[in-house]
Amino acid sequence: MKTLLVVRHAKSSWADPGLGDRDRPLNRRGLADAPQMGERLRRRGDIPQAIVASVALRAAATARALAAALGFAPDAIRYDESLYTFDSAQLLGCVQSFDDTWTRCLLVGHNPAVTELVNDLGYCDIDNVPTCGMVKLTLPVTRWSDLAPGRGSMDYFDYPKNDCLKNNPQY
Repeated sequence: MKTLLVVRHAKSSWADPGLGDRDRPLNRRGLADAPQMGERLRRRGDIPQAIVASVALRAAATARALAAALGFAPDAIRYDESLYTFDSAQLLGCVQSFDDTWTRCLLVGHNPAVTELVNDLGYCDIDNVPTCGMVKLTLPVTRWSDLAPGRGSMDYFDYPKNDCLKNNPQY
């Protein structure tokens, strides 16, 4: 069995219209949401063996905030150019190339690819994974390369504005 934690990058800033898409930083809300969501993962015990993120600034900053909350060193994050995509097939290809010794991985990417990937893999019916939203998928494969659409199941879907978790000390 493999576990994939799929996270959409946190809320990014549009304050500087001259910046290219890849170079947009997190805004104030994104800077607050990413550590909060990392803490939720930690409290659930969902500590990945590997964190793989898009090279875009907003995704990299999200990955660093999640890593800090999970007790990872920033240099333990792997950045992958192929995750800077809006195509779910390309995301799937990246996941299929993960090291088979990893059983639980966290991927930080972009929409619409993130939403499409979790829907394809986990038979989910999620309209939109919001910024800094995360989906935990359980995948009945022993090798990442065997991963295919419809092979997994969703364990949970969480996001910063998920009000049902605010008063639950478990999360």
